Amino acid sequence: MMITEAVERWSTRDPGRAAIVSCDKDDGQYATTDYGTLVAHIRRLSQRLKDAVKPGNPIALRMSSDALSVAALLATLEAGYPVVLLPAGLSGPEEESILGLRGISSLFDPPSERLMRVGGHIGRNVCPAGTFPEGAVGQLTSGTTSDSRIALRTAEGIGQEIEAVQERLDLEPVDRVISASSLAHSYGLIGGTLAPLTAGAQLLLVRDSREILNIVGIMRPTVLFGLAATYQHLMEREWDIGWLADARHILSAGAPLPRGLADGIYGRAGVRIKQDYGTTETGTISIDVSREWEAGCVGKPLEHMNIRLGKDHSQFLPRPEIGEIQVRSDAVAGGYLMPGGGTMSALDDDGWFRTRDAGWIDGSGRLFVGQRIRDAIPIVGTTVRPEAVERVLCDIPGVREAVVFSAGRGSEMRIKAVVAAPQQSAGRILSALIENVPELQDQVDLEVRESLPRSAAGKVLQKYLV
Repeated sequence: MMITEAVERWSTRDPGRAAIVSCDKDDGQYATTDYGTLVAHIRRLSQRLKDAVKPGNPIALRMSSDALSVAALLATLEAGYPVVLLPAGLSGPEEESILGLRGISSLFDPPSERLMRVGGHIGRNVCPAGTFPEGAVGQLTSGTTSDSRIALRTAEGIGQEIEAVQERLDLEPVDRVISASSLAHSYGLIGGTLAPLTAGAQLLLVRDSREILNIVGIMRPTVLFGLAATYQHLMEREWDIGWLADARHILSAGAPLPRGLADGIYGRAGVRIKQDYGTTETGTISIDVSREWEAGCVGKPLEHMNIRLGKDHSQFLPRPEIGEIQVRSDAVAGGYLMPGGGTMSALDDDGWFRTRDAGWIDGSGRLFVGQRIRDAIPIVGTTVRPEAVERVLCDIPGVREAVVFSAGRGSEMRIKAVVAAPQQSAGRILSALIENVPELQDQVDLEVRESLPRSAAGKVLQKYLV
């Protein structure tokens, strides 16, 4: 694979060059892995896998924010195994459902270097024919409203994305890149990890936002791959974040930035957060690297991405120039793993992936992302746009964020609203909502929480609010 070859080239040129800085989970100390050591890990783990697992059998990897997890992924791909990436912190039942239903032969835990049988299958050909394409990489979708699915992408397609991201960000060996996103997801894996290593840059891995200030004390970053939660955490504490102004790119992905957060960072550090836009199935679609900042802009699509604006959901879109963002590329996942074996296509009949995101393209070719395309909710006497209700709720003082969805069926259909507003009462928020949207009188159930459950990519997990 291209990334392994690139890492080996940097190892040959300068084996002592720092590749990855990460925190040891046992003692809280930061350790540096140079390119020579990283390649040694890759070769050792690759041979271990070849000695234990039959060729072609899929391997699941528990991906933590450390050098051994990166080495294990590259070793797995180098040895030719299909691989499924499991996020750190995945619950036991979720992990068991994935391992038990997907034809995976073994589970590797990089930090402990334990290789474990899955159903006693190590060394046996348990993968149904045609389920995993050769060299496939499986990643869990966000699973915001239902169980996560495993999207399958090819190693060649991921290689295309790596090259395109590296070129768009102009990554160089002098760069110091902080990745504050999960290595199991495309944003943290490709942009935050593999593209910088391909460029010979130094990678600083953090497990959560609280570690950023610690690692900045070691080395100032030139590129930061953050999430909305990353920047929210920086804003909520009286820390000096002037170091952000030293970086060439300050990026966010996953969940949209909450209102006022980008302006807050700009006010304190004088820099604008730029958007990296993509999905699990597509990888990175576009990155905004322009000097000027404009709300909703995610920059020009990457070179390998074909974009069109579908009109199938035009009844939900406010203007005729807006359509559903649809993409086609060799880098896009061809399908999802199915519990009974085999795959289900992720594409329409013409090979396009439909994102369910509304968007438009301006005269200079920049892509803008608008609302998520969601069905209206029918209630007694009318229909309600969930995103419209969310906007009203978020304008109520004290409400940090809100999610709105349907509850019940048929004539018993109601609106369920869950808000993060720890200092406010449900009665006060409900009164303010009804005042602004009177048709919701007696039609909405409101719940107030300290915070909303989120995925590793920062998206609200609605499935845990039902």
